Amino acid sequence: MLAVNPGARTLVLQDMGAVAEAGRVLVELAPDARVVLSERDDRAEDVSHPFKDTVISLSDVRKGDFVVVEMRGPEGTAVARSVVVTFRGP
Repeated sequence: MLAVNPGARTLVLQDMGAVAEAGRVLVELAPDARVVLSERDDRAEDVSHPFKDTVISLSDVRKGDFVVVEMRGPEGTAVARSVVVTFRGP
């Protein structure tokens, strides 16, 4: 994560492509996009689900976080439907 603008509902990501070429990507979030923090659950009773997801606001996403973004819509107009913070940056 390079930048977060909660007011504009946008993210600027550093995308590491398949050949490890870094590029910047501007991502617009859908109005109903789900934003969650995914953390290991040390008390998980079901080992097939070792993570817990906590809904957070876009303003809780920080520069340096690692995220997974699910996009939907036609190419060129796709918007993020889901943002999952998988690792907190420094």
